[in-house]
Amino acid sequence: MQLDAHNCWANLTAINAWILHKECTGSKICRKKFIFCLAEELDGKYKEDICQKSDALFLLPLMLEV
Repeated sequence: MQLDAHNCWANLTAINAWILHKECTGSKICRKKFIFCLAEELDGKYKEDICQKSDALFLLPLMLEV
């Protein structure tokens, strides 16, 4: 299985975030658990952003009528 450049950078970014988290907080969380929690948190924020953007786009025609 060959990794593309995007996956490689995403993996390195997640590992760097784990290292920084460990060093800054003194946490003993394992890498896999940290990356899983990070992914869940980012997924939730992405869904919130999508909802906020879709709400704003839904209201845009109403704002233009004023």
